Amino acid sequence: MVTSIDANESGIVAKIFLPECSEPRPAIIVLSGSDGGFYESVAQLFAEKGFVALALAYFNADGLPKNLENIPLEYFLQGIHWLQSQPYVKSDQIHLYGPSRGGELVLLLASTFPDEFSSVVAVVPSCVTYGGVPNEKMPSWTLAGKPIPAAPSPSREDVYQQLRTQKAVNLAKIFLAKMQNRPAFEAAMIKVENIRCPVLLISGKDDKMWPSSIYGELIMQRLDTMGSSISRQHLCYEMVGHVIVNPLAPMTTEPFQHPVTKAFYEVGGEPEAQAAANKDSWDKLVEFFLRCSHM
Repeated sequence: MVTSIDANESGIVAKIFLPECSEPRPAIIVLSGSDGGFYESVAQLFAEKGFVALALAYFNADGLPKNLENIPLEYFLQGIHWLQSQPYVKSDQIHLYGPSRGGELVLLLASTFPDEFSSVVAVVPSCVTYGGVPNEKMPSWTLAGKPIPAAPSPSREDVYQQLRTQKAVNLAKIFLAKMQNRPAFEAAMIKVENIRCPVLLISGKDDKMWPSSIYGELIMQRLDTMGSSISRQHLCYEMVGHVIVNPLAPMTTEPFQHPVTKAFYEVGGEPEAQAAANKDSWDKLVEFFLRCSHM
């Protein structure tokens, strides 16, 4: 039986999920994407597998900024240190899970604080840091009060231009066009070569929110080019879109309205391939966390 507790202390806003176990357990920090809030359902499933799971909100929740803008990386370090101090946690076994902008974030955290983590799972992530949501001209992340460089992001004008001829936005096309500004794009590359723990990347080749499969390839290439010795794997699925979730979560390949920007976006994917990828990727990422935790 899993126990859920609010963990609004030490400056963090979170919900912690505890497995039924008397011994200290490895912990997974579960981060949201650009919708913000808590990913409680995922944290619950990790706890059912025997992990302590911390659903750590960083915007769009009570007591936190409304938007994904100017979020200090030190906030996550506070969450890590609070988690490590709990008696039911193995302090040397802290793992990271994040999808989409959360996938960008977990790679950024592991490269910025490389001694803190035992493994990282980044689902449909980016290889660069992007600007804020909904205001792309604002930085998403800061460190020591300074903004983290942002790659060129889709603007409201880019979105409106697409909406003149279609009902939902294919953001991936805009992101691909913005990548042509190579100096600005490369200046925002996440320094994944600093990561010291195993990494699992998961992406879909039909991702219409952003080109996560290309980003995954660029992450793997950078690790190779920089001579990284860490264990890494990229699961890249054909005919699969942006919403790669656990098999119990509602599956969608249809356009959806974003809760922050309010625009409608295409996500991509074919239903049968999406369902198969959801199950396969979930089974493999749970196995990955178990292996990295020696459980």
